[in-house]
Parts: sequence; structure tokens; C-alpha cells
Amino acid sequence: MQEAINVVPYGAAAKIGLQFKRRFWEEDEQIYGGITYTDLPIWQIGYPNTRYGSPGKGVLLGAYVFDSPYAYEFTALPPADRVKKAVDYGAQIHPQYKTEYENGIAVGWPRVPWVLGCFGRWTDEARKQHYQNLCAIDGRIALAGEHVSHIPAWQEGAVLSALDAIWRLNQRVLAS
Repeated sequence: MQEAINVVPYGAAAKIGLQFKRRFWEEDEQIYGGITYTDLPIWQIGYPNTRYGSPGKGVLLGAYVFDSPYAYEFTALPPADRVKKAVDYGAQIHPQYKTEYENGIAVGWPRVPWVLGCFGRWTDEARKQHYQNLCAIDGRIALAGEHVSHIPAWQEGAVLSALDAIWRLNQRVLAS
């Protein structure tokens, strides 16, 4: 299991949340939920799918960058610099960013202690050689998560992996 853990690399990703004085995307542009895909390094802007037309401040996903040179570029920066870049790039889509921006937060998965990345990046060869070992129960350790599934980078893979781990643990208990 340890060898299998060591062999699975993790993809880089960054998400940046931005708070604005008002929900200008709704008020000015009639954008109610959804995503704007861009060719900018921020890749996408995600609009909230709840509380449409609410007065006051609003928060949107200012960037979601993953598994690309941009992801490594963003995660190499300090969080405040990631936020600044997201505001600068986002202003190319929504000029209101410059006057409406208030605050932001940025998470770069490779920078989170004990995480090392956002999702498992199996190769076919590594999966063939190590996947069963990663899924095996090793003493008192059973792993679950998207990295221990055939659906990486998705909650569905994590949930299916957890169900599989529970099934394997149950089989082990029944066998004893």
C-alpha cells in the first residue's frame, strides 16, 4: 500500500473566491448562475446558483484552474497574489471587478499541508500495477477517496470509493 501511495501523483488546482459589494453580474448583465468559460489563465468564472436578486454583497468563483501550466503558475503564488491576478483577469470579462471588488480567498491544493494536490493522476501502467494494492485493506488501514476510484477528480468517485471500502470492511468482518 505504501508503494502504491507513493506512486500516485496529484494534479495541481486552484480555486479563487471573490466577494463584491453587490451582485453586479445579475444587476448589470442579467447573469443568474452558470459559468463563463474563458481563454484567460483563470479558465472560468462561476456565478452563484442561489439567492438570485439578493441585495447586498455577492460572492462568485473568480477562477478554477486545474491540471495545466496555469494551475502550477497560480499555486506557486502566495494567496494574495492569486486573488489579485483573478481580479485583474476577471476585469477583462466584467469591468465592474475594479470598482466592486472587496475581498477574496485563494486555495492552491498543492500548498495545503498533507494534501499535495487536488486529485489523483493515474497512468494506465501505474493503475495496472498499483491500484489493487491501494484499494486493499492493509492491517487497520482502508483508503477511500477519488484517488482510490476509476472516476478521479469527482465527488462521485470519492463516494463510490467509500462505498467500496465499507463493503470490503464488512466482508472482512463477516469472514472473521
